[in-house]
Amino acid sequence: MIEPSSQHSERRLSAESVTDVCTFVDDLDGPAGEIVVDCDDARGAVFVEDGRICWAAATGLSRRLSELLVAHTGVARESMEAIFLRCKAERRPLGEFLVAEGIVQPRDLRSALERHTVESLLALTGRGRRAVFRPRPRGGYSPQFTFGTSELLTRASATEDPAAADGAEAELERWLSREAWGAAFVRRPSRATPDPIAIRGRGPQTARDLLGLAKWAASALDVVSVFGAKDAILGVLRPECVRVRGRDFLVAWSRGGLVCVGEAREGWLEDTAHAAARGVARP
Repeated sequence: MIEPSSQHSERRLSAESVTDVCTFVDDLDGPAGEIVVDCDDARGAVFVEDGRICWAAATGLSRRLSELLVAHTGVARESMEAIFLRCKAERRPLGEFLVAEGIVQPRDLRSALERHTVESLLALTGRGRRAVFRPRPRGGYSPQFTFGTSELLTRASATEDPAAADGAEAELERWLSREAWGAAFVRRPSRATPDPIAIRGRGPQTARDLLGLAKWAASALDVVSVFGAKDAILGVLRPECVRVRGRDFLVAWSRGGLVCVGEAREGWLEDTAHAAARGVARP
């Protein structure tokens, strides 16, 4: 949560988890700047603009982005280092330079930037850590190479538990129609709200909305489980706790420790609900 202060002044925040950082960004409401972590065991920064995360860097990972880009482009490490230093000296975004020069495809660049940002966020956050937000001039980052907080929070959870992420993605793929958006969450003993671990399609862009969806689904399914349905399904007209534009219905189901949610617009509800119900009922 943002501590009371002027919109253009420094603000302090918890950096104990990626969730803390992402929900802080959701609440910024406009200003661009850096979230700076400067602790004994972690140093780095996260640059944000227009409610999105543009990049993150952490001590010890300075060469990681170059490694990822080398893997995606096939450019020699020495050449990539030279490009990196040139862009730094000219104050040019590295990724956009690589795309403009035809060295890397936009999709591959975005993938490398996302992975580097997630790894940096995980390195910067931890128990007892604090950070400070410092407003900065806008950097002019291309929106296609920035990230919504819901996307990064999900990727961070998946990075920490890849086996669970694979299972969650398979669950969404198997029981949702091709047109439908969906998300899967995993319960953690230490957290009241399940963590997002897989997303399919385009859903809520903010971590706060995605977590609101998780809380709604988990609470509703817990009520159903009181009546003996450990693995259950329910369908509802758009819940009020989250903003999911264009979605007419949401179907929630639990299966093997996962809490899953899928959209079903009018005309899709029956097929989606039946598919999820078959998933719940299967041995």
